[in-house]
Amino acid sequence: MWQLFVVVLMTLVYYGAQEWLSRVRLPVLWTLFILVPLAITPYWFKVNCFDLFIWVKTYSILFCVGWGGWLRFTAMGDKPWLRRSIAWLLVANILEALILDVQGSGIAHNLNALAGMLLIATVPLSVRHTRIDRDSRHQALRYDAPLAWICGYSLWNWTFVYLNYPELTGHHTAVLSAALIVACIDPQRWLQTRAATLGINLFLMATSHSGTLAVSNATTWFDESIAIAAASIAFAWATVHALSKLKTNPAIALRTVSRRQLRERTSRIVDTHKLAGLHSPLQRFTLKPLFLPHES
Repeated sequence: MWQLFVVVLMTLVYYGAQEWLSRVRLPVLWTLFILVPLAITPYWFKVNCFDLFIWVKTYSILFCVGWGGWLRFTAMGDKPWLRRSIAWLLVANILEALILDVQGSGIAHNLNALAGMLLIATVPLSVRHTRIDRDSRHQALRYDAPLAWICGYSLWNWTFVYLNYPELTGHHTAVLSAALIVACIDPQRWLQTRAATLGINLFLMATSHSGTLAVSNATTWFDESIAIAAASIAFAWATVHALSKLKTNPAIALRTVSRRQLRERTSRIVDTHKLAGLHSPLQRFTLKPLFLPHES
């Protein structure tokens, strides 16, 4: 019960932190997520023994926050080819974890890896899904991802942490929950919030890993049956969403309509032939003309 209270409290703290970060300007963002991390990198490497994934994830997320801030507060955010990078950075974020899950053994890792693949297959990549809200006071980065996809991503990511870093499950439950609260209010703000909350979490963990675990260490939460159940739910959710996207895909819908129209047109032609006494389409090539041109 105490651990649950701690997770709820951390969720509120992360929610408040992201609200503050959404209001600061580019110099503050770059100082917190670019300059300070670079300055204390030697300290981080000295006191931590993280695996490669944690280091790659830490610096890639810090970069993403800085990159998003650069697009938000400069004219670069008005260039479509640069805004397109936001969706591809999200894909790269999923791919980093997917590689680690693929290397794991067991049905839970396999199911969660499949869920990650489906998320990548259905992530909105078009540049029209990403824009900078120039009318807002804080120049928010808005990414138009369906709430169903966001929920599927959250299930998959929670399961990934539970499988690979169970001691951090409590922290990441709070990180994901804060972003989900924002998504339920305004789904287009989710990606900016997700990057900010995860960036804060990774910054704190790299600065004081022991302090992070002192606040919440969920190692005892792990249970193989729970892992399999969570991975199954994540995979099922991603599958249902992928199938729904397949049905509503404009290109597929257009092909379906075209085939239906072709069948209807063929049926009308056949009916017309029958009314004209043409029982076979080949007969039209053997008919003699009713009127011959007059020879002068």
